[in-house]
Amino acid sequence: GAPAGWTLVNERSGLFVRRRTMETFAPGMSVLRADKVVPGVTADELFAVLAAPGCHTRWDERVDKTTLLESYGSGITTSFVKTRPSFPFSGRGFLVGSMAAHGMRTDEGSELMSPGMVRHPVYFYVTTSFSDEQSRFDLQRLNPEALPIGHVFVDGWILEPVDPYSSGSYPIPSTRVTHVVAIDYGGAIPKMV
Repeated sequence: GAPAGWTLVNERSGLFVRRRTMETFAPGMSVLRADKVVPGVTADELFAVLAAPGCHTRWDERVDKTTLLESYGSGITTSFVKTRPSFPFSGRGFLVGSMAAHGMRTDEGSELMSPGMVRHPVYFYVTTSFSDEQSRFDLQRLNPEALPIGHVFVDGWILEPVDPYSSGSYPIPSTRVTHVVAIDYGGAIPKMV
């Protein structure tokens, strides 16, 4: 069923895009959520591509360049991301921190196990902007084009293997992908856009 509180914006070829306003999370903005089952690919294969430093340009055509700034281990990094121009807008720059993680969930959504409950891996990849008030990074070197700096409130991915015994008829393996995003592109674009 549809997630509670989300309004369906578009559905095409099994990709459901929904919108919800979350004022405490992204003031004055809508958060978008996309859900789709990707057949024939495991969750850990998708996760490896999403979370690999430097792969962003391969799976997101809007990204022109990602410069890794720091890596803290355990899937936590900071980067400067440049997007490509997209008519009528120029490219943008983003200072972001990213975290990759995985865990387990039960078929009941509870961490408490009872006999007969099945545990499924769940993979998370989340990116958000950070401020560089102490000028820790040389933005003139990272952004010589002086691109407007945007703000990523959240760019989060949740990947779960599809239960082969679920009501859907998906091939094994298949992965349920949920992408949640709220981005202010900065510059002269109203942040609601």
